[in-house]
Amino acid sequence: MIDKAKLESEKATLQKDYSELSNKIATFEKSLFSMRNNLHAVHGAIQQVDKFLKDFDDEKKVLLQEGERSGEEQDYKVTYSFDG
Repeated sequence: MIDKAKLESEKATLQKDYSELSNKIATFEKSLFSMRNNLHAVHGAIQQVDKFLKDFDDEKKVLLQEGERSGEEQDYKVTYSFDG
């Protein structure tokens, strides 16, 4: 038989479960937000490296066109300034 005390007990159990799930969702959302921020940061770093690689290739082409190649493959270094 179902009585009021049993229903109240079941309601308390359900409220506790609801609260625990809400807390887990909030924790997951914070973690997801942090992971998305990290993903965007990594993507930005990839874009920056792509730019450096393009700049490197462009500078190498200029050096080769200017006749500064001695006939064997060389390592070229391009210096970057980050102060604007």
